[in-house]
Amino acid sequence: MERDWGFAGDYVEAMWLMLQQSTPEDFVIGHGTAHSLRDFLQQAFEHVGLKWEDYVHIDPQLMRLAEVEHVVADSTKAHAKLGWKRAPASATSSV
Repeated sequence: MERDWGFAGDYVEAMWLMLQQSTPEDFVIGHGTAHSLRDFLQQAFEHVGLKWEDYVHIDPQLMRLAEVEHVVADSTKAHAKLGWKRAPASATSSV
């Protein structure tokens, strides 16, 4: 399963920009790329020299019964109406 997730500061900025609008609207906010939890775990554990598989146990009973496999946001409206864009990749982690 992959999700479109990224730097929290980008999402907070988007929320602030939404609050500055004179009329409320719905916006989709995301980075337009998807990553799995395994991607995140691998990068985080490698950063401290560990293998995530040695520390993380996946309990199948806690898995969702109905799951969307791949979710990626289309933030076109937020870019156009709010002027929002994600921070450059060099300013945040790749996952």
